[in-house]
Amino acid sequence: MRYRFTKMQGCGNDYVYMDCFTQAVRDPSELARQMSDRHFGVGSDGLILVCPPTDSGADFRMRMFNADGSEGRMCGNGVRCAAVFARRCGIITGNEAVVQTLAGSKRLALGQMHGNRCTVRVQMGQPSFLPADLPALCAEENGIHCRIPVGKDFLFATLVSVGSPHCVIFSDENPFVGELAEPDGPAPERLGRMLQSSPLFPVGVNVEFVWQRTPDTLYARVWERGSGETLSCGTGACAVAAAAVVKGRASGGNPLGICMRGGELFVTVTDAGMWLSGDAVFVFDGETDMA
Repeated sequence: MRYRFTKMQGCGNDYVYMDCFTQAVRDPSELARQMSDRHFGVGSDGLILVCPPTDSGADFRMRMFNADGSEGRMCGNGVRCAAVFARRCGIITGNEAVVQTLAGSKRLALGQMHGNRCTVRVQMGQPSFLPADLPALCAEENGIHCRIPVGKDFLFATLVSVGSPHCVIFSDENPFVGELAEPDGPAPERLGRMLQSSPLFPVGVNVEFVWQRTPDTLYARVWERGSGETLSCGTGACAVAAAAVVKGRASGGNPLGICMRGGELFVTVTDAGMWLSGDAVFVFDGETDMA
């Protein structure tokens, strides 16, 4: 079967998008695996389907599949690009959208296109530091200060759910872990893979390794469950910002710059919730006979 698709990226977090108002996808998990392959497919962090909503208050429903075919609950960069894709397809016509996801409905504000990109803000809701919300099987009652076993060692981490589960590790809280001494070190692959498969996280976890540069700028590398290390992660940026604010490392109310390998995202943490902002970029259109 031939499918039409569009490739887009937000801060280097790239996905293949399909309009399911006009075409049906038979096996999205298998299609995600095939299309995400960077040698034999299109190459992406996953597949996102823009579908008719089942919630009457939403403009469309987003389904997100990781590169390994597993379905995710939410993707901050993905939902921002999905709104631009939906406007390009005529599914929405204005500069606002409500998108139904497995993590609840998200409200977005879209800027005007400048060439192949536009800035999009998404309301991400409230973070939760309750281990049960990830879920995580740790002894602590909240996830703000957790001691996580890794092999024969342990890490100090902050556990936070922002629609998807995250484990945030600040390098200066773990000075005894040599791999975290330098931002370009090997920590994400080795430690990220170990944490993702830890029995402490029964449904897996996304891991952020963080180096704080200034009170309002943090650098993070991300290991995403189902995809491995990615150039950026929108929910991961929100998790980093929420962890920094709750631990007193940064102030809420103003945008925090979360720098990742793919660029910079901005997160504002307030008592009413979080906003994630960044560019959504069109890459190319195509057709495929995969799956």
